[in-house]
Amino acid sequence: MGKKLEMLTILSAARTMKWEERTLKNGPTKEQLLGAIGLAQRDNPIGIAILSAKYMLCAYSIEKLYDHIKEQPLPLITRNQREHASYLLVSDALNLPIDVMQKRIIGAWKRYSMRGERTRKTIDSLKKSIKSLEKAILLKNSPQEIKHLESQIEAHKARIDTEERSLHDYATQKAGESCKCPRCRATGTIQKTRRQCDTCAGVGEFRTLEHDWLKSLIVSDSAGAKVLKDNWPSVVTSMRAQKDALRRHELEAVSAVERRISAEFEYED
Repeated sequence: MGKKLEMLTILSAARTMKWEERTLKNGPTKEQLLGAIGLAQRDNPIGIAILSAKYMLCAYSIEKLYDHIKEQPLPLITRNQREHASYLLVSDALNLPIDVMQKRIIGAWKRYSMRGERTRKTIDSLKKSIKSLEKAILLKNSPQEIKHLESQIEAHKARIDTEERSLHDYATQKAGESCKCPRCRATGTIQKTRRQCDTCAGVGEFRTLEHDWLKSLIVSDSAGAKVLKDNWPSVVTSMRAQKDALRRHELEAVSAVERRISAEFEYED
């Protein structure tokens, strides 16, 4: 597993400035790794598509995964449901949060991220200043002084709105990038107390559950909600099977790339 993790570390660096660096002892370069991926792709195109989409953010590979899922036998009634099921299964394979999880994850990033903490301190300070300015107005008689204080209050309120919008945009962006829990830094344990993180139930990430799938499918096509609920046992069984199949494709792809590299290059853990 150590070699696999190191290999995936290099693969994930494909979208960073570290792509050109050798991070494995006597290990493969970018060209060598891509060559191994190309060879492995012949036997497992779907597994390699998952690796390329997950670690290199390859848009073509993501589309390939969508098309693959749409071709699978899923007992869904409407076209919208089938297309949305593809989105749910691909998101699961790539460890990306789905639509119905966004609100919860955004809330966690707002509350527990360092950015959220800084924003709260700034807003608390501005609110205290507003209260002080409001008290100061009561002690002033000059219309000019009162107007000046009121303008300061309005400026502080505008700053608060800006801070809140900025934090929301940041949290929304982070929530769309990963399922990792910001409270425990994806460890499952609160560092200060050494207790299990109850925000992510101690698993280090927000995991999509099958009832999240159902909720998301209903939101995507409310007109077919009743029929979907009636047929949900067979639908979820098929989706579960497709999820497991994608996972097998990915694991087999990782092993295939590792074998290709090991056949040509020797490196140590």
